[in-house]
Amino acid sequence: MAPQGISPGKRGDASTGASALPLPVGHRLDSGVVSLRVPTLDDLGFISWMWSDRETMDPVGGPVTLSPEDGARWYTRWIEPGSPDRAYWLVTSGGRPVGEISFSWL
Repeated sequence: MAPQGISPGKRGDASTGASALPLPVGHRLDSGVVSLRVPTLDDLGFISWMWSDRETMDPVGGPVTLSPEDGARWYTRWIEPGSPDRAYWLVTSGGRPVGEISFSWL
């Protein structure tokens, strides 16, 4: 069963209720307070900053340092073109990234 407000169907803009996750690059899911969106290459700076923050990352194994090359490889693996066995979204509020949600099938 799809989450409330998300209709099963082709990939696309979930904010219209016309499709199911995962969302392709350039699309987002809005709740009014926060939004989920697939990151662009321009978001690698925020992702790198967030992953290097000790307070944020200690609960999940500790900080991760991404070089620009590592960031580009990660983006290719997870986002564009990505893979059907994993998904990653930025959580935004007021148009600014504030967190992340991700999963991968084992």
